[in-house]
Amino acid sequence: MVVEKKINDCTLYYFDESSEYYFTMMPFHYYFFIKKRLERVLERIPKKFSISLGDTGVKTDIKIGFQVEHQIYEDKTTGSYYPFFNNYEPIYNNDIIIEASSTNFESCKLHVNDDIFLKKLIYIPSLIYDFPKLGTNSERIKDVVSCHHGNERRDIINKKYNIDSVGTYDFEQIRKIYQNYKILINVHQTHNLSSMEDLRIWPALMNGILIVSEVGPLVEKTSYYNHIIWTKYDSIIDTVTNVLSDYDRIKQKHHENLSQTLQKVSDEIDLDFYNKIKEILS
Repeated sequence: MVVEKKINDCTLYYFDESSEYYFTMMPFHYYFFIKKRLERVLERIPKKFSISLGDTGVKTDIKIGFQVEHQIYEDKTTGSYYPFFNNYEPIYNNDIIIEASSTNFESCKLHVNDDIFLKKLIYIPSLIYDFPKLGTNSERIKDVVSCHHGNERRDIINKKYNIDSVGTYDFEQIRKIYQNYKILINVHQTHNLSSMEDLRIWPALMNGILIVSEVGPLVEKTSYYNHIIWTKYDSIIDTVTNVLSDYDRIKQKHHENLSQTLQKVSDEIDLDFYNKIKEILS
């Protein structure tokens, strides 16, 4: 169901929680995080206009779309990495296009030769939890976990080394997992699709779990680069073993200034949204 909401002189149209079909394609909590931040920005814009969040079917002055079917792939002949789209045409007609992955965003800036598309594109990190809980190391009673099993590359590591693996997408269950374990292993779905899973990384960082991640292209351009331990796929377990042997020191090193990073990217969300909308309305 599409909801109409007045915010000052603006009318916002969005999907409510009963819109099951839409949320098979769009992560539920990420959508409502975006809605919440968008509302905060709209309160600062004293102008009459309408805006839709997602493909609501309502004709509005501003349409916001989500780029949810985008990956980075390697061209084996050149060794370079390029963006691969499954939904380029459907999202192109939006006025603002939200990208959830920072490496996908950087890949587009490098390799998409379409100034109109790039002008619409905006990266919104998934800071879906209201209050970061970085916590203390003593609260973490379990060692290592990976999320969302049922993938061959992840299952090989989980089974070979008896790693706990959790397949839930439940918002509160994932929060508890991130707060009870010391290390989260992050592995790409396939060997040649190398986007970073920001929808997993930011919520994990917000709950203080240390991340050991398979490296990928353009990670050095991400805001979380210094807060993650990067390694190759074949070295993940050796890296985890080394981290556990000196966990307190390594966590302190990689989580130094993490609160400041989270605050910085949070501020950038509001600023980027505000500037995009003001630019369209001008």
